[in-house]
Amino acid sequence: MRLSSDGAFLYVLCKAPRRLVRLSLTPLRVDWSLPLPFDPVDFDLAPSGNAMAISYGAEQSFSFIDTASRTAYPPIQAGGTVGTL
Repeated sequence: MRLSSDGAFLYVLCKAPRRLVRLSLTPLRVDWSLPLPFDPVDFDLAPSGNAMAISYGAEQSFSFIDTASRTAYPPIQAGGTVGTL
C-alpha cells in the first residue's frame, strides 16, 4: 500500500484479482481500479502522485501508470542478458 503525498488516496496492489485499486479516504470508497496483465510483486508511487511503476516478478517486466490520466502503459520486458554501456 502507498499513501498519496496529499493524504487523500491510498493505493493498494491486489494479487487476486490482479488489480491496482485507488481508495478515496474521505469518504472511504474505491475511487478507481485498474486490471493488471500479470501477477504484481511490488510498486512505488512518485512523490508527486502522478505516476507509479509496478513490477511483475515472474514475467521479468514492469509497467508505468499515469495516475493523473488513469493510463496504463504496456509492460516493458526487463529480463534477459544485461549488456554493457
